[in-house]
Amino acid sequence: MEERKPQWDRMLLAALIAALLFTLGLLLGHLMSLYTKSNTEILTQSVYNDLMETQIQKDLLNEYPCSDQGLTLLSGRLDNIGSTLDLLEKRLGIENEEVLNIKRMYILLQLNHYLLEEKRNKECFSNDTLIFFFYSNVDSSQKGTDIANILQYARTNYRNIKVYSFDNQIKLDAIEVMKTEYNITALPVVVINSKKIDRLNSINDLLSYI
Repeated sequence: MEERKPQWDRMLLAALIAALLFTLGLLLGHLMSLYTKSNTEILTQSVYNDLMETQIQKDLLNEYPCSDQGLTLLSGRLDNIGSTLDLLEKRLGIENEEVLNIKRMYILLQLNHYLLEEKRNKECFSNDTLIFFFYSNVDSSQKGTDIANILQYARTNYRNIKVYSFDNQIKLDAIEVMKTEYNITALPVVVINSKKIDRLNSINDLLSYI
């Protein structure tokens, strides 16, 4: 029987293809890293700009207390930032320092928006429903996920419902004061129009408190 000779040309070709795929993988990973970093920097600047704008909005509301155009635009940006933050958490991880810094500014932006909404409710006889959602990304549970889905549905389908979400991982004095005020000792917790809610299993449950 004739001895089978190694097919060096095919082996070399296979090695070259493997090396090429490996190099392309490294390049793609590097490009994705640059893309994510660029998005993070853009989002950081966007949240910072919106924080500055809410300060101007407060001054404007003193002159035009019942105008809601600015708040409506800001609500849309809040939703967009929240969605982008969700993506960054999945890509970079919930412990990523850049993500946490953006979330810290995002929470401050939410608090400013809430104060403006509360002022309009009181002074302009508006009936917007203001909801706080205190949760933990570290100690996540199915209950927290279910509540988040209910609140997301409400935010999307009911224009007069405003939802403000606070991750327990972000330590801010204002949030700690609120947790003390509402006697929050375990998470997740929902507060609807300043009333702490112990049970929220469906959108109908939520609507029954409005």
